[in-house]
Amino acid sequence: MDGFAPLPFLEDVEFLKRLKKRGKFATFPAAVKTSARRFVRGGFLRQQLTNVFLVALFEMGVAAERLARVYPHVR
Repeated sequence: MDGFAPLPFLEDVEFLKRLKKRGKFATFPAAVKTSARRFVRGGFLRQQLTNVFLVALFEMGVAAERLARVYPHVR
């Protein structure tokens, strides 16, 4: 799959698009841990809506570089 594209943001979404072209997905019964920082700071609904909106814009062709400018960096 040639790894992730050199994007500043949404590289995982771009990778997923390429994967979908290759075939069906399989799921594994494994737990995954991730940070909830953004959801804790901004609230679940607000963060989820932001994510959906930005991914939709990316899918419509807005450049990841442009979208990265409006997505706050949180550490």
